Amino acid sequence: ENNKNKIFSQLSKISPGFELKEDIEVKLLCKVSLSVRYGLYSLQVYDIDPSYTLGKIAQNRQKIIQSLTQGGFLEKNKSRSFSLVPLNIALITAFGSAAYHDFLSEIKNSGFSFKIYTYDSHMQGAKVEQDILSALDIIDSLNPEDLDLVVITRGGGSTADLSCFDNEIIAKRVANCKMPVFTALGHEINTTILDLVAHS
Repeated sequence: ENNKNKIFSQLSKISPGFELKEDIEVKLLCKVSLSVRYGLYSLQVYDIDPSYTLGKIAQNRQKIIQSLTQGGFLEKNKSRSFSLVPLNIALITAFGSAAYHDFLSEIKNSGFSFKIYTYDSHMQGAKVEQDILSALDIIDSLNPEDLDLVVITRGGGSTADLSCFDNEIIAKRVANCKMPVFTALGHEINTTILDLVAHS
């Protein structure tokens, strides 16, 4: 338990809000033991190298940005035009979330006659990619005259929570969307790869 607390404490010192999750590469100091009698191995973790873990995440992110830049994806969606007052909006977010309620509340209080088409999507975890891709496929199949733009939004979270938006497949799909895509992901200080490829 002490080793576990030490590891999480080290990670939070280097990157506040960072959490370990699946598919994150780590460098650990461990001791492997073998129980000869039962033929069982056990692994005890003593320490972590946080700079290695955070460095790998940063390297992977940079590789994706470089690939998107070389493929011309960063500017593609930014070239899409939309009406001066975009009243018909496709909203991709988690139904019932704070972001969902905040967005609809602001729209309601604006005094304009917006029409919002909502698409329920996971905004964290393994299903984010599938949900956002499906929503964008539906949106692209609609009559372009029915929609002005797409908004993808979720509230704040840790670096790990927002890491699903540093996804090359989703980024390319957003770049290629027929509609301008606006993103509002995390806090103002957060910038995901999806923010970089989006129109605004």
